[in-house]
Amino acid sequence: MLTGNLLRRSHRLDEAKTAFSLARNLEPLHPYACLGMARIAAYRGDWVTVATTLEPMLQAHPLFAPALRLLSQAYIQMGRKPPFGEADSVKVPIEDVIDEPLLDALYERSALALIRGNPDRGKALLPKRCSRCHTITRIQQAHKSASQWLHTIGRMQGQAGREWLSDSDAADILSYLANRLHG
Repeated sequence: MLTGNLLRRSHRLDEAKTAFSLARNLEPLHPYACLGMARIAAYRGDWVTVATTLEPMLQAHPLFAPALRLLSQAYIQMGRKPPFGEADSVKVPIEDVIDEPLLDALYERSALALIRGNPDRGKALLPKRCSRCHTITRIQQAHKSASQWLHTIGRMQGQAGREWLSDSDAADILSYLANRLHG
C-alpha cells in the first residue's frame, strides 16, 4: 500500500492503480487497496467507480472511516443519499480517525527519505522548469517545509507533466528548495 499511496500522492495515478490492483489481486477487499483505487477514481471524477469499489469493501469492513467519508462524497456527487445516517458516525472507531493522519505522515516521511536530489542541479533547474508559470521571486520567497515542497512540486509535476518536469528534476528542485537557507 505504501508504494501505491506514494505514487498516488505524486500524481502518478496509472502506476498507483497498478500497485493497488496487485494488492487487490492478493486480497480483493483489502481496505487500503480499495480506498486507494477509489481515491484515484475520485480524482478523475468517476464517482460510480468510487461507489462500486467501496461498497463491497465496506460490507466486510463497515467501520473503515476514510472509506465511509469518500463513499458519502461519491453519493453526494451522484445526487444520491448516503446509505448511512448521522447515528452511524458514532460507530467509527477512534483508531481510524487517528490512523489516517499517522499513515499520511508515514507516507510523507518515506517519500522524503527516498528522494535524494542534487541541490546544486535543482538551483540551476529552478528558473528553467518553474518560471514557465511562476516568478522566481515568488518561489524564493516561499518559506515551506520539505513536506510542503514535496506536495507543491508533486502537484506542479502533475499539472506540467513528467515530460516537462521529470522525477529526477523534481527531486533535484525539491532538494534545493527544502534545504536552502532563508535570508
